[in-house]
Amino acid sequence: MKHSNYLAGFIGLMALLSIPLSSSQARDINMVAVNWAPYYGKSLKNEGVIADLVKTSFKRSGHTAKIEWVPWKRAVYLVEQGLKDVALGAYYSDERARTFRLSDAFYNIEVGFVALRKLGVTGYSSLTDLSPYKIGVNAGWANRQDFDEASYLRKEPAKSPKHNILKLLKGRVQIITLSFGIFKYELSQMKARRLDEFVFLTPPLATKDLHNLISRKIPDSEKIASDFNRGLAKIKSDGTYSKILAEHGF
Repeated sequence: MKHSNYLAGFIGLMALLSIPLSSSQARDINMVAVNWAPYYGKSLKNEGVIADLVKTSFKRSGHTAKIEWVPWKRAVYLVEQGLKDVALGAYYSDERARTFRLSDAFYNIEVGFVALRKLGVTGYSSLTDLSPYKIGVNAGWANRQDFDEASYLRKEPAKSPKHNILKLLKGRVQIITLSFGIFKYELSQMKARRLDEFVFLTPPLATKDLHNLISRKIPDSEKIASDFNRGLAKIKSDGTYSKILAEHGF
């Protein structure tokens, strides 16, 4: 009887000890993202430079990250509801910081206004200078808080950067706001259009840091954020981060 009591006690102790251990085990990270070339996308090499950086950072902390490609609004909804773990590569906003757990910033992108050169506008002193124009924006995207909240501006949402550019070309909007890198990439896919037909208004609207949005509704959200940040620090310190940028031409 004593041996059986000892055995039962030992099994019980091991069961208790296994609880914190199981929560620290590596797991699959279910990420969602929109196709956002040239930074990330289903058809890009290793799913793009940003996806490569993020997946490598998770791998360094023991996790395997996989991406499902969905529209951005859908991605945000899935993560907010805890149906997916992480939305890949999002700009900061106060609302997002309240709704999600944000990872450390891991890349930055210059965002601003683009117009057809024939419009005759090359810059602005304040956002109010842009009030005469209809401005194309990407639905659900955060740009800069004062611009996003500027109700006096005429903003027209588009479902993707490509649609935003097409609306500019068709004259449905006079100016669009977009990452300059994405604009150049999308324009390069439109063989008949030349970059010198357009102007990037000065100054740029913002240099935006990219974060991962991590669901607060998953039980290990704090750990997932910490593990990513730890993995990111590792790949920066050992040169892997710079190597990945170079491999993708950034």
